[in-house]
Amino acid sequence: MLKKIKQWFSVVSLLLMTSACSEATIKNDNSDQLTRVEASNKTKEINNKSKKIKLLKENISNIRLSMAKQQIYQINNEKFATSTGLFNKGAVLHNLSINQDGVLKGSIVVVMIENKDLSTEIIKFGRSEKIAQATYRIIISGEQNLLNIYQRIKKMVGVKVAELEIDYTPKQKNEIM
Repeated sequence: MLKKIKQWFSVVSLLLMTSACSEATIKNDNSDQLTRVEASNKTKEINNKSKKIKLLKENISNIRLSMAKQQIYQINNEKFATSTGLFNKGAVLHNLSINQDGVLKGSIVVVMIENKDLSTEIIKFGRSEKIAQATYRIIISGEQNLLNIYQRIKKMVGVKVAELEIDYTPKQKNEIM
């Protein structure tokens, strides 16, 4: 009887060990599949991040190129950038101090030294309007280079201050400039 119990115990032990091994194998197979899925997901995530980094690098490169093309000008005691180099009415300038775009209005405000009238040299650039004591708005005629005129007026005798008029009013999305 003891012999039968030992045999039976051996058979039960063998069965338990076999089932335990097969469960371990199944668990291993499942964990391998999970690991493969996780690895696949991580690979996709890394690929997506790599694509995003590549796009960001391209954008930075494009920004650097456009900035290299931009020219910086000192106007109205502030720095402005433009990539076109055009300074006619309607040209867009970027004010670097306030980080905002503005549009040239096509006029220059001139403040004369006291007891000085607007010179005929200034009047020849366009129509003049007196807007305050010793202060005039010169509305430039035609498609002239406003920067050149502004720089010339600033250097003239009797001129205390000259400023290009720049409009910073935000434009509506559907509005055409």
